[in-house]
Amino acid sequence: MSWMWPIPKVNKLITQVEGLEHLEKALADKNGIILIAPHLGNWELLNHFFRQYLFMTVMYKAPKIKALNDFIISSRKRVDVGLVPANKDGVLALFKLLDDKGVVAVLPDQEPSLKSGVFAPFFGQQALTGKLIGELARKTPAYLLCCYAKRLDNGHYGVVLKPASEEIRSDDVQVSATALNKNIEECILDCPEQYQWVYKRFRKQPEGAPKLYQKLSLT
Repeated sequence: MSWMWPIPKVNKLITQVEGLEHLEKALADKNGIILIAPHLGNWELLNHFFRQYLFMTVMYKAPKIKALNDFIISSRKRVDVGLVPANKDGVLALFKLLDDKGVVAVLPDQEPSLKSGVFAPFFGQQALTGKLIGELARKTPAYLLCCYAKRLDNGHYGVVLKPASEEIRSDDVQVSATALNKNIEECILDCPEQYQWVYKRFRKQPEGAPKLYQKLSLT
């Protein structure tokens, strides 16, 4: 729907906004914005919502199927969203954008490599958590804003905007990641049935810890 419907038709589905004052403050501060958008509700709908207020750039990992990649890019580009690759060049691009007081959006709950992450609690269980948002926050004065688009009972959507914890800027990566996961938890608890629980967030565990995902045997 968010990729293929006419843009005005999609925008009409956003009938509720909570915390718009936080976005307005972030825009007024003119220090750049880091949008923290977990896999909650219809995150693609956020592209439509934010385009009414700003231009944002998102880190993007291309799927292996070229036709699918072309479709996703064209669908996102129609709402004028900037895309950078999910690699070192993309990270450098995000820093440059924030130096220029731009707006970047990062998905905080994707599993990073061991080098790029740190284990931190997430709903009482250790989860490998990316350090990128903390690094961006420490090195720039950008406003930290959590956001998600939840489906309402009437089939429409409500966009929720919440300031993120300033502890994410901590020089201690453990404190930073813990604060980030706490913010994600608070978002999820608003509508837990709309979180993408099928994503294996706990696949990697600290050395010596038991594996949490088991392959089922049909024998």
